[in-house]
Amino acid sequence: MLDSLRAVFSEDFLLRDAFRTALLGLVAPLAGSYLLLRRSIFLAVALPQISAAGLAAGMLVSARFYSGDAHALANPFSLAGVFLATFGTLALFPWLHRRLKISSETLHAAGFALAGAAASLFLAHLPHAGHAFAHFLRGEIVSVDDGLFHLALGLLLPSGLLLFLLRHRFWQSGSDPNFSTAAGLPRGRWETALSVLVGLVLGTAVFLAGPLTCLGLMIFPALAAHRLAPSMGWLLPLSALLGLLASLAGFVLAYHWDLPTGAVIIAANGLLLLPALFRRR
Repeated sequence: MLDSLRAVFSEDFLLRDAFRTALLGLVAPLAGSYLLLRRSIFLAVALPQISAAGLAAGMLVSARFYSGDAHALANPFSLAGVFLATFGTLALFPWLHRRLKISSETLHAAGFALAGAAASLFLAHLPHAGHAFAHFLRGEIVSVDDGLFHLALGLLLPSGLLLFLLRHRFWQSGSDPNFSTAAGLPRGRWETALSVLVGLVLGTAVFLAGPLTCLGLMIFPALAAHRLAPSMGWLLPLSALLGLLASLAGFVLAYHWDLPTGAVIIAANGLLLLPALFRRR
């Protein structure tokens, strides 16, 4: 195990992947905590799947119209597809909820099913990319060139920082409709700002680690922190800390045992629920 730790911190490519894992483990639980508090957990399940369908669409566009590499999961068009799908869904679901007068959970389930079908149809036109996309869905770390990697970090870091620094205002605007009026800012703008930040975090996490790993990183640390935090003020800091530690542990264990990285990271985060079982509230 010590040899594995030394290898992770001595090899440049492993250190870069460890840094990516640590950052995702730190930031993704912040977005998950907001979704958990606002009872939007089904959105946390559906949105990564929809974002992955957007990535598949971007791969198809790259391969068909811009002579892109059909095997390359991480390219500018797949990143654009992720964010178009993510923000399009965040804008469309509330409108459909009001228009059709059906529950949000029903919309999220329908979106999840349609996204899976759409990704399959897109990949039917990219037969040689199916194997790479299957690894992506399982949470294998995606190879990303330096430019896209730095762009993704440039989106993830500020978004996570703002989610943390503005946590009190986001909570108050969500729970107290009078807060935004008293603060001189319409409540809708706070809700829009929160949706944008959550969308940036989620879309970047899907692009860098796949939908399954993104879901695990958002949900498990947030659930554990919700049970273990002594007060609401500790919820976001504790969820980020738990996600960071569990994700790094999962990365090192996956390397040590030569197992799929995403699966081990998700399992390590899932183990965070064990101490929560014995916590009385």
